[in-house]
Amino acid sequence: HHQAHQRNHFHQAGAGTTQLVAAGGAGNKIKVVSYTFTLSAAGTAKFTGTADLTGTFDIAANGGLVCNSQPSSPLFETAGNAALSIVTTGGQAEGHISYFIEA
Repeated sequence: HHQAHQRNHFHQAGAGTTQLVAAGGAGNKIKVVSYTFTLSAAGTAKFTGTADLTGTFDIAANGGLVCNSQPSSPLFETAGNAALSIVTTGGQAEGHISYFIEA
């Protein structure tokens, strides 16, 4: 049984690595159900935990991505007790992410 959905808005100050969700505690994984973001300039973006959780997305200036799923089929998840981050090059990301935390 999963916890209630949580939603975080994020806005990077500049390109680089930004933690989106803190580690969930021993054995708990962050399971991502949806995300939406844009980049302020042409560049790349990917989601990471202890390792890359997605491929690297190539994004045009002021372009972005929208991806949705449902709790029964998360898009990706971190390893246990790992934080979730977005890593960007070129531009800064702004968007939101929906997730839940469970073992």
